[in-house]
Amino acid sequence: MVTHKPKQPSWIFTNLVKLESLNLTDNRFQGPFPYNFPNIKHLYLESNNFSGPIPEDIGLISGLQFISLYNNSFEGKIPSSVGQLRELQHLDLGWNSLNSIPSELGLCTNLTYLSLNSNQLSRKIPAEIGLLTKLDLLRLGGNNFSGSIPSEIGNLKVLKYLYLWGNQLSRPIPMKVWNLTNLQILNIGDNSFKGNIPAEIGLLTKLDILLLYENNFFGSIPSEIGNLQVLRELDLAQNQFSGSIPRKFWNLTNLQNMDPYNNNLSGPIPPEIGNMNSSQRVSVFTNRFWGTIPSDFGKYSPNLTLIQLAWNTLSGELPPELCSGFALEKLIVNSNNFTGPLPECLRNCSALTHVKLEVNQFTGNITNAFGIHPRLVLIHLSHNKFVGQLSPQWGECKNITDKQMDGNRISGQIPPELGQLPQLQYLTLSSNEFNGEFPIAIGNLSLLFNLSLSRNYLTGVIPRFLGKLTKLEFLDLSDNNFTGVLPVDPGTFERLTSLNISHNKLSGGIPEKIGNLHLQYLLDLSSNTFSGSLPLNLAKLIMLEILNVSHNQLSGNIPLTFSRMVSHVGIDFSYNNLTGPIPTGLCGETEGLTPCTSGLRNSNKKILVGVLVPICGLLLLVTISAVILKFCKKSKPGEIDLPKMSKSFDSSIWGRHGKLTFSEIITATENFDEKYLIGR
Repeated sequence: MVTHKPKQPSWIFTNLVKLESLNLTDNRFQGPFPYNFPNIKHLYLESNNFSGPIPEDIGLISGLQFISLYNNSFEGKIPSSVGQLRELQHLDLGWNSLNSIPSELGLCTNLTYLSLNSNQLSRKIPAEIGLLTKLDLLRLGGNNFSGSIPSEIGNLKVLKYLYLWGNQLSRPIPMKVWNLTNLQILNIGDNSFKGNIPAEIGLLTKLDILLLYENNFFGSIPSEIGNLQVLRELDLAQNQFSGSIPRKFWNLTNLQNMDPYNNNLSGPIPPEIGNMNSSQRVSVFTNRFWGTIPSDFGKYSPNLTLIQLAWNTLSGELPPELCSGFALEKLIVNSNNFTGPLPECLRNCSALTHVKLEVNQFTGNITNAFGIHPRLVLIHLSHNKFVGQLSPQWGECKNITDKQMDGNRISGQIPPELGQLPQLQYLTLSSNEFNGEFPIAIGNLSLLFNLSLSRNYLTGVIPRFLGKLTKLEFLDLSDNNFTGVLPVDPGTFERLTSLNISHNKLSGGIPEKIGNLHLQYLLDLSSNTFSGSLPLNLAKLIMLEILNVSHNQLSGNIPLTFSRMVSHVGIDFSYNNLTGPIPTGLCGETEGLTPCTSGLRNSNKKILVGVLVPICGLLLLVTISAVILKFCKKSKPGEIDLPKMSKSFDSSIWGRHGKLTFSEIITATENFDEKYLIGR
């Protein structure tokens, strides 16, 4: 069925000399501005496809009181003739492509509503807006205004709603703004304002919403904000505020949402936080808060839906009644020093959608810590000290897309019920103590994008159905006890860009078909018992950055076609039985490496193209520094445990439960700059 955007018929707006009100809202009309109605008073054209300039002749419609052209495609200047519309009370030109405001707009002194948001307006906000003393609402957000707020805006004594968000306004806010005592909403977020917030902000006692996010405000948060007793929403995020949150804040009993995240705030979370009965959202992540969370936090906040405490230095256990109201949707407390078991109330919190507890020191048995959460989308429990087994109940959480539990001590078999999660895209269970064979049910996860089961005790063969997961791009099965051959059949692993099966017990030849894959980042087959020659097809992986086949039983020559692998930053053939010359491009053209005329003389001859030796030194330095830092911050005497270096140049560099990744090495060596090469 073909649909057409309706143009208004040429006759429809003619001879309408008595028309006083026209409403075409929310259609698909297009074309220029229709204005053949000299006595119109109310004109509603919003949410159409009208385009072109607003005509100067609009000033001839002297009786206009209400104009809404919101959400069209009007462009160019707002005509200066708009200043002739002396009876105009409501002007909404938002969501168009207008680029300038005439000074004559200040003549429309009966305006109570002016909305110009989300256009292409630039330069300074005209001072003439300060003449519109009857304004109740002023929207200038989502433009490109620069400079400061004109002090004349302080003349708008009856103004209730001021929106200046999403511009390039800077400099301190004029003191006159803080005299607008009728303001109920002040949104100046996403600008470049700087300076301190003065104590005079406490004069705006009618404020319902105060949004100062994404600016350059600094200094202490004024305690006078605690005088704003009707305040429901406060957003101070992404500034440079320092010091502690004033204790008076916690007595704002109507406050529902408080967002001071991503600042330099510090100090403990005060016990008064438990008194915030109306709270729906508490977001203080990425600051420097320390200490424990008050034990009654959540007990008196039945409407709490969001808790974001991540990236601080908080410690102790999570409060036992954190989700006592069962309304909690997002629990984000990652990257702190929390300890102890998880509160039992989480098990019955069916509203949960996002849980991020990673990088803490939580302990306890994970088996029954969670229940059935039908709305759960994401759960991250990585890098804690959880034990126990994965419950089959996880198969009932049908909306999970991201499940990450690596870096714990979870054991037992991977439950087949995980194969009942049709939306699952990320499954990372690395660095645990899982055993048994690869669960067949994972073959049902048709949307799976990233699968990491490395550093466990899994056995058996790698199943062929993995190649049929058409969305799979990252596969890491390294550091297990898999046996048999690597199953790469025609038409399999269609999107795979990274494959790591190192440190297993795989045998046989490297499949010829592996060269037909689209690997770009990593192919690590090291530390297995692969035998035979290197497949010629491997050279087809011309976009591959890292190739590691070290510590196997490969023999024969390195195919000359390997010199075509122009994207590589690291290739390791070491500890095999390879012989013959090194192909041009993998040797003598790189300073400090063996000339191409030299052959491979024995199985222990190492051909590590690039940077292994200087990287080893760099890794040693980084490791010592990291250990010293860890010791200074957290460790007690005798608790330092240096990781052992892997024999091969694998993607994780360190052995089981290590943390240094190859991507970090690439960063540290400036993408393997020449100054890190052997012989420099």
